[in-house]
Amino acid sequence: EIRNCDWSSDVCSSDPEAALRTLDRALPRVRDRYPLHHARARLLAAAHNAGGMRREAGLMLEAAGADLQRLIESHGLRGELEAALGNLRGSLAHYEMAETLAVPDHPFALQMAQIASRIGDRELLQARCTVLLEQDPSSEPALRLCDPVDRKSTRLNSSHSSVSRMPSSA
Repeated sequence: EIRNCDWSSDVCSSDPEAALRTLDRALPRVRDRYPLHHARARLLAAAHNAGGMRREAGLMLEAAGADLQRLIESHGLRGELEAALGNLRGSLAHYEMAETLAVPDHPFALQMAQIASRIGDRELLQARCTVLLEQDPSSEPALRLCDPVDRKSTRLNSSHSSVSRMPSSA
């Protein structure tokens, strides 16, 4: 039986090369290659092999076929792995694709807000914060990330509105 590798898997973390070899041997024997490409993409990203990860992510998308949930998951994983490799713009592009496929849900709003914060994209950060706080106004991660944005924008707005104006008749 082939298991999906995740970051905490003993096999993947103790010997990623052995795990890749095991997955290579299994590839010809399985019909559903999606989980294998998923695991290989994670392993290759953990090994900082961006090209290999991207190749496997493409094969994972191909193996997903018309399965909408797998397509969303594939783009989400690619977003996660691109971020882990430091490609934040690429990460955002894949999270945006996943979000587009998942409409009206927003499964990657928090990840997108975190990346928007890291790259200084205030417009995207505010948009994702709006979604996050509409989904769950008491979410601790969203409040930590979004509260400073809201306070700054409130402070800016209040400073503009507190400017005294002279009456037009003066």
